[in-house]
Amino acid sequence: MPGTPRPTAGRRSGFTLMELLVVTVVVAVLIAILLPALTQARASARRTSCASNLRQIGIALQTYVDDHDGLYPVLPLTVPPEAEEPNDADENGSPTDWEEVIQPYLRNETILRCPSDPSPTEFFDISYSLNAAFLLGLHESAVSYPAETILAADRRNSLVNQDAPALFEWWEWQGHVWPPSVLPDPAPAAAQDLALDRHGERMNLLFVDGHVRPLRFQTTWGAGRANLYWPQRP
Repeated sequence: MPGTPRPTAGRRSGFTLMELLVVTVVVAVLIAILLPALTQARASARRTSCASNLRQIGIALQTYVDDHDGLYPVLPLTVPPEAEEPNDADENGSPTDWEEVIQPYLRNETILRCPSDPSPTEFFDISYSLNAAFLLGLHESAVSYPAETILAADRRNSLVNQDAPALFEWWEWQGHVWPPSVLPDPAPAAAQDLALDRHGERMNLLFVDGHVRPLRFQTTWGAGRANLYWPQRP
């Protein structure tokens, strides 16, 4: 009949169950693809921040050395029992830890904490450990290979070393074997001092010349010149 409107199909609103399932599956797949990449990106950012901390520590140590005629700080490895503030100074008011000696050369104390360090900050205020060989009256001119000698590294913070200085005595890792050799394996002992796997399977290492590299422990230990912890190696 002329003028009579023709019936039209009603518009569909919303999504069908099948469409919602498809969208959910697509989102889940995207998350599964992107999540590892995001996790890796965050870990890379933390590793980069840690490396920046170590570089600034290296600059502070070098500035101290420049101000003291080429000598690294010589500090007691233990605090005298009569010291009133064992974490800050000895009985003469002198700093007892290397990180306190270089504090005037650092911009702030947060540099001493690695963002990947899982230890509680209320118990551990430093995430790095210094090669103890440099605190034995060593002069910078005595270091055989500055670009191949480790000055500091990621520290393993645990209840075992909570009250110990932030130092690693690498010559003890093989139990009085000298000079250092490939065997016996030093890794188990080193893992008590250093966070060998803080950044994936690597740790960040500060070298004497100021550069920082993430390396596996196995590539840092060897006999003779291959030992990157020995400052005065042949």
